[in-house]
Amino acid sequence: TIGDDALVMARTNRHDWRTNISLGGSAEAVTLDAETIDLARRAAAVTGATLAGVDLLPDGDGAMYVLEVNAAPGWRALAGTLNVDVSRRVLDHLRQVAASREKTNAASIC
Repeated sequence: TIGDDALVMARTNRHDWRTNISLGGSAEAVTLDAETIDLARRAAAVTGATLAGVDLLPDGDGAMYVLEVNAAPGWRALAGTLNVDVSRRVLDHLRQVAASREKTNAASIC
């Protein structure tokens, strides 16, 4: 998640339970339903993160569970899989956060 945006990919590995790209996993773009995206956003929000990688895993019945929230997720595979300039989106988000804080600080001084 980057602010309110959710960039989504699924990682799999046919030869290992670990899905890391560096360990031979592969990634593909996927579409998640609004409920699952909301779950990821809420998981990030609970940690206070406005920028996070949220790992989700479905159970046998399709219910999604949060495995972890990464405050410093890797973006390389995401950018390549989605063909999105993730770095640009992160920078834009950080600028918005900084501008919002500047306005809040200026208002509290007055």
